[in-house]
Amino acid sequence: MEILGIKIDNLNSIEALKEIEALIENGRRGGKAGYLVKPNAEIIVKAHKDKNFADILNRADLSLPDGIGLFLASHILKKPLKERVGDSDLMLKIVEMAAKKKYPIFLLGSKKEVVEKLREGLKNRYKNLKVGYQDGYFSDESEVVNKIKKDQPDIVFVALGFPKQEIWIDENSKKLNVPLMIAEGGSFDFISGKTNRAPIWVRKIGLEWLVRLIRQPWRFKRQLALPYFAYLVFREKLKKT
Repeated sequence: MEILGIKIDNLNSIEALKEIEALIENGRRGGKAGYLVKPNAEIIVKAHKDKNFADILNRADLSLPDGIGLFLASHILKKPLKERVGDSDLMLKIVEMAAKKKYPIFLLGSKKEVVEKLREGLKNRYKNLKVGYQDGYFSDESEVVNKIKKDQPDIVFVALGFPKQEIWIDENSKKLNVPLMIAEGGSFDFISGKTNRAPIWVRKIGLEWLVRLIRQPWRFKRQLALPYFAYLVFREKLKKT
């Protein structure tokens, strides 16, 4: 399905994990290197203004919705999504799968202390998990590419912030030939404990974005994309009525 011209895979979490495993296994057998994106309202607004970025999103092998905005938009547009699949909980489920299936992973992004803490936490939780890492503050891209090649991961989680992370994946996926690269957004901060998630009841009613804004008021400019996203959704709805 599509929301404002961006392809979205309408899957529940169980179906999404099956697709992710299939992409990884295909890559391990020498198939095409794949990548996964997780569009939210801000990302779709950016794509609406930037065709090259929209093309990168639409070339992804898997596109899973993140955030309440897309979920509500899908219902307004009469194309209801099954679940809000693409949050940081999905990353933990993928890591758990990697531990069970013995898929090496690589963490790319965030500050050095954050990614190191994340790696340590995952290693403590999953004793047999192989985890490489590199913070997001690098100047020599070829050095990072070589480091990932040396580690030979099956999954690379890229948390460089949008649109940088999606562009980085698009530019480097063929060089690296990793079975699956994932544009991960802010999950490193949440899972490492750097940023506390909102209570579960707040997440269920779709107001986690408001809690983040209260805790991080500097995000205000980014949140201005949300009313514009709402405008685009209702404009699209009017076109079809």
